[in-house]
Amino acid sequence: MRQQIQYPEAYVEPFCRVHITEARRSTEYFCYGCGRQMVAHLKDDLRQKHYSHKAEAHRCNPNNALHEAAKANIVEGFICAMAERREYVTVTPCSECTAPISTNIARPGAGMASERVVIAGTRSDLVLYDPDPKLIIEIVVSHDLDEQTYTKYQVSRLPVIKIAPSWDNLEGLRSKCVGYEWMNMPLSGRCGSCSLRQKVSDIARQMKYSGESSPFTFDPIQSNFLDLAPVVRASH
Repeated sequence: MRQQIQYPEAYVEPFCRVHITEARRSTEYFCYGCGRQMVAHLKDDLRQKHYSHKAEAHRCNPNNALHEAAKANIVEGFICAMAERREYVTVTPCSECTAPISTNIARPGAGMASERVVIAGTRSDLVLYDPDPKLIIEIVVSHDLDEQTYTKYQVSRLPVIKIAPSWDNLEGLRSKCVGYEWMNMPLSGRCGSCSLRQKVSDIARQMKYSGESSPFTFDPIQSNFLDLAPVVRASH
């Protein structure tokens, strides 16, 4: 089994990352985690090509580098989407059936900042502004949020998305941010099918309480009541 490369990527300038398989000997590379210069080991006799620090870096490790690389790619994807007037989406599970829901956050007037304090005593990885804080993105690599931070986020009621990046999915972060866990998401966090099912159920309940007979039987597969509720666009 091949050993996992600790530093498979580095950058040559902000928002310009280079995988070790595309590295060249004549180019200077830098570490995402500490910003120090890296050396690209490209000799054919090596079992695996890889980057390493040119000088000893006591305060850097692969987890830090991955964390910073993930932040850089999300910010890059968001900035490019805003400039090109296209979508940059967050993907969260439906609150009822866990189907994925895509939400565009690259809206006019929105902005993103890293390492900001929007809740006293807590520094968030990424914060979406529109223009007030609207969403917090936490990047989890080696350890989850501590209990104190988790509690503060819950009390704040600000939506929080947690993502778990890997070196293999960094490219995908330039177009979407897929959360594996979320907090304080609004009720719109239902997929289209669940939103429709709930709306029809509410209408049927109201008719029952008013003494009216229901003129329809709800079938979520063959329903013709799409006009009864806005459908949240889902990505399957």
